[in-house]
Amino acid sequence: MPATFSIISDTFPPKDRGKALGLMEATGVFGIIIATLGLGFLATPDLWRWGFFLLGAFSVLSGLMVWFLVEEPVRGEAEPELAGKITREDAKKFGLQLSDLPKVLKIPTI
Repeated sequence: MPATFSIISDTFPPKDRGKALGLMEATGVFGIIIATLGLGFLATPDLWRWGFFLLGAFSVLSGLMVWFLVEEPVRGEAEPELAGKITREDAKKFGLQLSDLPKVLKIPTI
């Protein structure tokens, strides 16, 4: 969720942020209601695992849609005092690239 708030804050100007954040929260609650009603029929001793499979498939599908369809905004783009001062090239210097994945995976976690 923190990444979502950051993207919304960088996409929408201050006067529209409340509406965008409210819409995002409302869609999440609406999704929970629909999933509860729609997947309730899977709550049988034989079919309960399918709810997890469907949730996983939906998560992968929505992740791919975000990956290909959502363009990440330049950080601070919607802030009046930062508008036009940060370019996409500047922002890419600090973003995570696919080529960084091997370096990240080599970092010991324990």
